[in-house]
Amino acid sequence: MALTYVRRIGCWIALVLLLGCLIPVHAMQTSSGISGTVLEKETGMPVPGALALVADPKISAVTDKEGKFSLSLPPGIYELKVSFIGFRTIKQAVEVQSGMLPLTLGLETEEIGLDQVEVLSTGYQQIPKERATGSFAFLDQDLVDRRVSTSVLDRLEDVTPGLIFNRAGAINDPISIRGRSTLFGNTLPLIVIDNLPYEGPIENINPNDVASITVLKDAAAASIWGAQAGNGVIVITTKSGKFNQPIQVSLQSNLTMVEQQDLFYQPLMDVGDFIQQERNLFNSGFYNARITNAARLPVSPVVETLLAAREGRITEEEANARLNQFANQDSRGELSSYYFRPQFKQQNAVQVSGGGEKYRFNFSAGLDSNQEDIVGNDNRRITVNARQDWRLWDGKLDITTGIALVKSDRRVRTSLPNLYPYEKLTDGQGNPVPVVGLLNSRFVESTRDSELLDWRFIPLDEINRRNEKTTGMDWRANLGLSYKLIEGLTAQVQYQFWNNQNTFRNLESLDLYAVRHQINSFTQIDSEGNLSFPIPRASRLNQQLSNALSHNLRASLAYRLSRENHELNALGGW
Repeated sequence: MALTYVRRIGCWIALVLLLGCLIPVHAMQTSSGISGTVLEKETGMPVPGALALVADPKISAVTDKEGKFSLSLPPGIYELKVSFIGFRTIKQAVEVQSGMLPLTLGLETEEIGLDQVEVLSTGYQQIPKERATGSFAFLDQDLVDRRVSTSVLDRLEDVTPGLIFNRAGAINDPISIRGRSTLFGNTLPLIVIDNLPYEGPIENINPNDVASITVLKDAAAASIWGAQAGNGVIVITTKSGKFNQPIQVSLQSNLTMVEQQDLFYQPLMDVGDFIQQERNLFNSGFYNARITNAARLPVSPVVETLLAAREGRITEEEANARLNQFANQDSRGELSSYYFRPQFKQQNAVQVSGGGEKYRFNFSAGLDSNQEDIVGNDNRRITVNARQDWRLWDGKLDITTGIALVKSDRRVRTSLPNLYPYEKLTDGQGNPVPVVGLLNSRFVESTRDSELLDWRFIPLDEINRRNEKTTGMDWRANLGLSYKLIEGLTAQVQYQFWNNQNTFRNLESLDLYAVRHQINSFTQIDSEGNLSFPIPRASRLNQQLSNALSHNLRASLAYRLSRENHELNALGGW
């Protein structure tokens, strides 16, 4: 009995040992899966670090430095997904049978750039944000399009740290980067469009054509662009088409209304206090030199009233009554009623883009029409932009052409008068009345019965009487060639021609005070009292023409070496 029991246990042990030896042999005989290699489709170079993924069952692997990976899978049909930053993701159905399935996959470069990495442009090269040195601000297309406006500068406001808008400065000094770096020189930052300097006004750039903006703000900008970057650099990249993309058409139209200026928003000295200060200055003799000046310089209505009382032409009671009337008047009310209005900004744009395997394009056109805040004044702008790219010789040669045309015009029909705080534009019945012009009121009244032209300045009679027009034509053409000499080494040549023509035309009739003042000022009187007019008693025409152009040529060599987690970049040229 014991012997039989021992024999049974021995048999069981022998069976277990036999199964243990057979199981590994069976496993090796049934091992299956995918053994793949990931390469760059254009160059055939391995892609280390690419992710190979099968969703069901969820299993993944990362390629080694030779671009190889291995996935152990039972026989069946799977969807394999291979992805890497800067390349298009591949999805491919594979059938796994017994054994390892050899597979070679080619990744195509993602032409729209590194979507997973924020890439900025220095004007010479595009680099990931984390590799950029110095201080900069980067605006992608979402930030650029965040605000509706016809001006690129408006799109930069509130989203660009270090960019200062000089609201109270000169009209030719709208912005500065990190403060002012010069006292008497050019204060504007350098503008770079599509890697080449742009010397025209930034207002000519249609924001709907902008893909991204990089603002370089410190010494790193000077290390790239030299002394001309002393005020900072604004690098603008315009939109381009995409390879292997169907034709896309985009239409955009918007209307923006800006409420009328509130002239009472800014706190000012009370009119009564202002008049009291003028009274104190008059009593101290401050205005005596101006009153007796042979050039008949103008003085305010308050000073004229005080002078009339001092000379006995009116009584003290009449003077006080006038001063009290002035104290109850505020010129801002009538300026708001007759001159200011809401602004309307209308923007229309159309864009057509697309591309094939070797060609891509982007065509756009825009029409902006703005009603300004002063009655009768408006401006408009027409923009046309065309960019085309070719990729030839198996991707070794890239050709880029572009042309941008901007036609702008601005009409001024009304100019805003400069009034004393208490001056009125109308009388009690709403009729236009004269205000202080370029000469004092005493002398102007003495000429009323002479043969001179009317020397009074009546602002309301001049609304919509001006005929001032500024027209600008700005265009630039670009040509770029890029050739891959060897792996990682690229030669580039870029050329840009820019031309800007501006015409200013101002036809002023006798309805305008400035014209009558000039004619009267040069009128001569002979010994017999006869008048002669060296300046004809007619309209005057002021016309100015300007033409500017530039040529920019740049040749460079760029080298890029990437090994696993390391990257070497070198750039040189002329």
